[in-house]
Amino acid sequence: MAFQFSLCYTSPVWLSTEIDGVRIISGRTLDFFQRLPDVVFNIFDLLSTTPGAKLYSAYMEYKYENQMSEMLLNELKTSGSKYGLEDAVKECISAASNEHDSSIQKLLLKAALFGRAFLCVNLNNPKNSIRPTVSLINDLCTNVIRDLRLINNLQHINISMPITYKEFELIGSRVLIDRLLRRNLHEFATSVTKLLRMPPEEGENRILVQWAVQELVNPSNTNEEAIADTIKTRLSGIPGIPFIDIIEEAFKLKKFTVVRRLLDVKISLSAQIDILLKLNDKEEALQKALSCGDTDLALFVLMRIKSSEPLSDYMLRLQRLKSLPLKLHLQCLEELERNNFHSELIKRNPDERERIAYSHIIQRFTTALTTPDQKTELTSASKLFREAKNETVAQLVDDEARLIAKQDELEKKLYNVQLKGLSLVDTLETLLINFEKDADILRKDFTISDKRYWWIKIQAYAKKNAWTQLLEFGKKPTSPIGYEPFVDVCIRSHKNDEARRFVDRSIYSSKIDDERLPFMFAKVLMADEAINSAIKLKSIEALHFIEAKCQLSEANLTKIRQAKEKIQDYDDNPLKNVFKIFNRGTRADE
Repeated sequence: MAFQFSLCYTSPVWLSTEIDGVRIISGRTLDFFQRLPDVVFNIFDLLSTTPGAKLYSAYMEYKYENQMSEMLLNELKTSGSKYGLEDAVKECISAASNEHDSSIQKLLLKAALFGRAFLCVNLNNPKNSIRPTVSLINDLCTNVIRDLRLINNLQHINISMPITYKEFELIGSRVLIDRLLRRNLHEFATSVTKLLRMPPEEGENRILVQWAVQELVNPSNTNEEAIADTIKTRLSGIPGIPFIDIIEEAFKLKKFTVVRRLLDVKISLSAQIDILLKLNDKEEALQKALSCGDTDLALFVLMRIKSSEPLSDYMLRLQRLKSLPLKLHLQCLEELERNNFHSELIKRNPDERERIAYSHIIQRFTTALTTPDQKTELTSASKLFREAKNETVAQLVDDEARLIAKQDELEKKLYNVQLKGLSLVDTLETLLINFEKDADILRKDFTISDKRYWWIKIQAYAKKNAWTQLLEFGKKPTSPIGYEPFVDVCIRSHKNDEARRFVDRSIYSSKIDDERLPFMFAKVLMADEAINSAIKLKSIEALHFIEAKCQLSEANLTKIRQAKEKIQDYDDNPLKNVFKIFNRGTRADE
């Protein structure tokens, strides 16, 4: 029989569907309804005999100093399941993450911590007292407690962002920070990044840049000099702040005074010159380029100036430049009559074809601003390379022309995607974030190998913090690059918990390369597992790597030293090859 109930509201209501329930929003209340998760039901059901229910009951009995607690713990330790107590701890943690009442969350987490204390030492088998999953459970407890603390703070009336644990897992920390920034909660967002230990470029620095942009768009801030001084005072001493992003945003908002005042902070000379050219400050841009001594940069500025002013003005400018080197002056004159000059040069000296072809490529990156002009320059370069019998470079130029055409086509097809100027790899990474099907088509067009495409894909997932997609991607039948790269990208993003999932043999038992397994364990700081797998493989190289990577106890150092001695004795044994043949034959029989 279905359970029925009714709710009474005195004002209009709105229903909002979520991934794990539905919200009912009225004028004065916000209610959340969901189907009761099985793990919560199994713990609080009076007749439940699940490990989680027993552990919760054991904790409550212990809390009231009842001996029944010891009996329940013994049942868990001697249960038919190999990891009865471990399952109980995991169930209590999972139930806490599915609860919305902070008082019940605390009880369930305390029960989990109570059970975890008995995981460290198994009194029934003291010789094998440390289970390999204890460290994983420790990390799970720490992460869930941290995340629940954050979620409860998000639901505070000052923040008013109701979100469940499942939603938080789905959207990730980056999207959460974006939502907080849209509400101008910069201080709280900074606290969140510190709590989650996010890298500065994804966390605190990004928030500070957003704060600076907010200062620019604030209609009450009318004094541009004061805005620039405020931004410089607040951000100039912080390493890693991308000031160029703030300057470009100020340029879009036509806050030119702010742009000029921020140009003297820590940004590259080429970026400064690019901004000055956008401001039409040609003289200062040219002087900066000439003063740095970079001939290519100076030529780039001169070509940009040439494309933006009449030829007569450009010639007068060249005549006035007394400090312009002779070589650079000749290059500028060459560009003025480039086509005629090139044709005449090829007639006199056919060996100059390659140099002229490279000149066309330079034009593609400097003065050719439209897609048709860029394709024209690249087509001319490809033709000259083939005439010079340099087929390899000609093919690369053809690929670049195809990429430009494809980028132009995709920008017209997709909404608000900037692809021009990106390399093939960067284009694929950009598409993989939201347009994976288009990325697959582009990959086929350019015949990218499976190994390279897998590398690009896992790096793209890591950059957008799509750890769930990365985990699912790793479960595909075969990985042409193995599973160590998955571990590496997680570690580079400071996601050790995600990295440890890729050394879980229950998921990847038939896929992990045994020879690389000790290195993978060492990278995620699972020292015991790393040492055991290295000893099993008789790999001194792996043992050296573990010593360098992990902080080892005296017992582990002794274990490694003894293992090295045994392996060395084995390598020095003249019957080593006989042992190998015997072992190989034994494996074949099995």
